[in-house]
Amino acid sequence: MRTVRITFTNGNVQEVSGIPEDSKITFGTVHGGGTMTPGGANLCLRIYKGSRDNGNQLAVFQGVESFIDLSLSLSLPVAKKEWIDR
Repeated sequence: MRTVRITFTNGNVQEVSGIPEDSKITFGTVHGGGTMTPGGANLCLRIYKGSRDNGNQLAVFQGVESFIDLSLSLSLPVAKKEWIDR
């Protein structure tokens, strides 16, 4: 099972777990063909069981700013400070 963390445009964060491994997750406008405006309330995250083409939609989250599948391993660059003696 997969878990995704969703950040909404209002700042709320929600984790959704129990998503089947073979699910398809899409991110885009609520209505197809709409304009994708980052941070806009018209962006949504959809979760489908299996492929998107089979019509088995499990969930739709509206007002999504960003999301991440928590099974991903992330590494962040860290600035290294070096002291120089003079």
